[in-house]
Amino acid sequence: IQCYTPESSIAEKFQAMVNLGELNSRMKDFYDIWLMSRQHEFQSKNLKSAVDGTFQKRGTEIPETNPFSAAFVDSKQLQWQAFRKRLGQDHVPEAFSEVVEAVVEFLGPVMANQGTDAPREIWLPPGLWSLQADG
Repeated sequence: IQCYTPESSIAEKFQAMVNLGELNSRMKDFYDIWLMSRQHEFQSKNLKSAVDGTFQKRGTEIPETNPFSAAFVDSKQLQWQAFRKRLGQDHVPEAFSEVVEAVVEFLGPVMANQGTDAPREIWLPPGLWSLQADG
């Protein structure tokens, strides 16, 4: 049994989301990343390292900005509603756009094409990147 870190799991899901593009029907990937970002602390360097490695291994370009068009988000709203209903979780946003916006904000440091001199940031759940003190 292979065990993934939360960062690796997010990287795998994000790569699949980007690779599938407009054809993506995997609502669970959006949900999983949204949920993990609300439950765990993340360091941007660890998340970026996992994403860089996964995208490189799969031969996929890391997007520099939001890869999810408004048309994509709108077209998936009904599918999201059906997925959300199956979950039976009232705390999950009804609007797919809200989930996508949160996922894009969370993955921002990864998509910004930052080099090694990028600021060290830490993600504090339920949703905030802040600068991390050196040390």
